[in-house]
Amino acid sequence: MKSLLSHIDTIEKAGENWTEEDINAPNEYTINFSREIIPQLVENQFIPLRISQSAEEGICFVFNKNKLSFYFEVYNDKELGILVENFDDKKIIKNKEIHSGQELLNELTEFYNNL
Repeated sequence: MKSLLSHIDTIEKAGENWTEEDINAPNEYTINFSREIIPQLVENQFIPLRISQSAEEGICFVFNKNKLSFYFEVYNDKELGILVENFDDKKIIKNKEIHSGQELLNELTEFYNNL
């Protein structure tokens, strides 16, 4: 869990210097929500492959299963979203807004168990 939280620390320290483009860095809400969700993910054995800044102004968590990728994004405007993609076929399987950490856990459970 410490290494996952250290990714958030790195993102926070990068601030506005993470890109040359005109994209806002993750804000305080996004940083705090990401820190709060990591223990819940670890407790449920959902370990992201990658955590990074998002070009959509937030933080993106990436999970993989076989040829599928599950993207969870926390946006600076306090919205949460998921996208499931078959990266071999470049086909989007699911794209939706979610409203809580519990809903994220439910979506990840479905991703790992049913897709």
